[in-house]
Amino acid sequence: MNQLNLPPARLGWTIWGLAAAFYLFGFFQRVAPGVMTAELSADFALSASALGNLSAFYFYSYVAMQIPTGILADIWGPRRLLTTGAMLAGIGSLFFALSDGFIFAAVGRLLIGASVSVAFICMLKLANHWLNPKQFALASGMALVTGIIGAVFAGVPLHLLVEAYGWRTVMGAASIFPVIIGLIIWFTVRDDPLEKGFESYVNHEPPADDKPFLHAIKGLKEVLAYRNTWLLAIVPGGVVGSILSFA
Repeated sequence: MNQLNLPPARLGWTIWGLAAAFYLFGFFQRVAPGVMTAELSADFALSASALGNLSAFYFYSYVAMQIPTGILADIWGPRRLLTTGAMLAGIGSLFFALSDGFIFAAVGRLLIGASVSVAFICMLKLANHWLNPKQFALASGMALVTGIIGAVFAGVPLHLLVEAYGWRTVMGAASIFPVIIGLIIWFTVRDDPLEKGFESYVNHEPPADDKPFLHAIKGLKEVLAYRNTWLLAIVPGGVVGSILSFA
């Protein structure tokens, strides 16, 4: 591999950063209802349990989309998947802001969760293609930092904005962010450096067949059959579950 033909590090991190910005928005939406409990309860006449369920609709679709996201990232590529997800996230956020009852608000949360679920996997896939392999661990760690920053924005800053302008106005305005990010991703991001005339960090081996979906399903079966996949799911599942229980 000719080192001179590899993509500049700045370009690689910029492409990664655009996906990270969408991931930040997803984390923001993940914890935002916890800051607006009084407002949501008053507007929708919700009990504490109903309010918790409304917040949880985000996670229902988010979890359901994890495996499909991995398959779609391989078939569609991160660029198309991120752009589609960002646009749907904007629609879901606006739908939630304009909802006049629990059902419509829940649909908005479902759409938000499903759409932002693509961010993390696509971010790592772009890092794998655009960044030096020695920087992959750094990119993974920075991804989590980016997510936490989104959660921080959904804390005191969001609380102050909601008090000043109302939760509907703030959530409606927030829906603009993923749309802008999606447009930038579409015109800037490419799935692999080869598409911009650079050498790729990934060895491209065409699948044995011309059916990408079947090839992706075969890969999924191999992952699920790997014992460590299940072992490595236990600890993160316990940690994340504990954190989000108090989010």
